[in-house]
Amino acid sequence: MTQEQLARATGLSRNQVQNIELSRNNARDESGKLSPGVGNPRFDTIWALAEALGVEAADLVRRDTVAT
Repeated sequence: MTQEQLARATGLSRNQVQNIELSRNNARDESGKLSPGVGNPRFDTIWALAEALGVEAADLVRRDTVAT
């Protein structure tokens, strides 16, 4: 599944899917600049991704499944 297909299936933007895949933070500070640090998707985002991928949400957050 491509990032674009996953974005359509979840209602997320392709950019959001890419940031989650790369573990990037997409938050902005008060001045509008991107905040540094690791991205942490919201629970509703994790559930939407899990549903679209046909897996349990827990499978997306288990430490032993994190790519290094």
